[in-house]
Amino acid sequence: MTQLQTPTKYRNNEGNQVYKVQVGNSDFHIDLLFYHRDLRCLATFELKADKFKPEHLGQLNFYLEALIGT
Repeated sequence: MTQLQTPTKYRNNEGNQVYKVQVGNSDFHIDLLFYHRDLRCLATFELKADKFKPEHLGQLNFYLEALIGT
């Protein structure tokens, strides 16, 4: 399994708060990341302005698989 670093929060060029996760040598950006206190788990949301495409689901699944290791 590829090493995942702890997600870090920052503001992008538009001033929006975004979370960055690093998997291996690559950086990936998550739009919304929440921690559910009762369930003790992370939930991630990817915001899209266009119609649904199958690759969107693949991108979200990739983020979830990467976050399982944290």
